[in-house]
Amino acid sequence: MDTTVMEMESVRDTQWWILILRGIFAILFGVAMLLWPGITLLTAAVIFALFILVSGVIDIISSIMQIRTNSTWWLTMLLGIVQVAAGAYIAQRPGITLSVLILVIGFVLVVRGLFEFIVAFDFHGSMRALLIVVGIITAMAGVFVLRHPQTGGIAFAWILGIYGLIAGPVAIAMGIQTKHFQDQLKTAEK
Repeated sequence: MDTTVMEMESVRDTQWWILILRGIFAILFGVAMLLWPGITLLTAAVIFALFILVSGVIDIISSIMQIRTNSTWWLTMLLGIVQVAAGAYIAQRPGITLSVLILVIGFVLVVRGLFEFIVAFDFHGSMRALLIVVGIITAMAGVFVLRHPQTGGIAFAWILGIYGLIAGPVAIAMGIQTKHFQDQLKTAEK
């Protein structure tokens, strides 16, 4: 089977708009962290809690939509649940200490990065490559955050901001590419 056909089949049921929505939220999060790196811990906690809550809900919705067509739907569901739980924890305790916030954020980034890396192998071609890249970047950001919790608030905000500005456009590119492949597949089926 042609690689392009295999790539199109692997994204047939992927919700392209979910990828674009996640990318937009990641960019907004990244911009907020870079524009206001000196924001209080409380504000940073609330912004991050909202970001991962939205991301988790998007993953849960996406997994439900893919139950019949994607063998790794349960991984997406699990990731969504972890993100919603972490976001709810932070939202309920916005005054938690910086060290706890860093641990939760680092953990979420590592889990998300590993998930994206594993799921990448369900795809072919450029979609696989994009997911591998964003998975590695996400996991590396999480490991960095966990290994260097002493970097301080402003450096921490910059790390998260840069992550958002890298992961966001990659997610948007994946959404656009998915939509393009879906359109090609519809044309080929006619």
